[in-house]
Amino acid sequence: KFSLVLSGISGADIASVSELVFFLLPGVNLPTDHGAMLYWQIISTPDQTSMDSTPFSDQGPTMTEFELVGAITNDRPSGSFRTGWATNETLSTAINSVSSSITINLGVSIEHISSIKNIGAIKDNTTH
Repeated sequence: KFSLVLSGISGADIASVSELVFFLLPGVNLPTDHGAMLYWQIISTPDQTSMDSTPFSDQGPTMTEFELVGAITNDRPSGSFRTGWATNETLSTAINSVSSSITINLGVSIEHISSIKNIGAIKDNTTH
């Protein structure tokens, strides 16, 4: 499992990101029968100089659960995935909290293909 932190970006800029492109570099393959799943999470950290109280500015950082963005496999080594950030209520609340800074975590998890198919992140093309 890996993660990438996007911080120092304004709320308006975050909300304007409508898609993420996720891909394997040329010559890079995932382990056989595995895929990579991309997730995102909001972390809102209160501004230490502000005394405002909002749902996202209590004592310490507030984190959401990770949400699935999409998955890639060796058979489908790239994808463009909608974020839904412009209409995400939790993200909107965090953005509108003037007393906190926002970080978006992107996480990647290498999982067995059956797990990825089971949650519907990729289509199962087998016929029964």
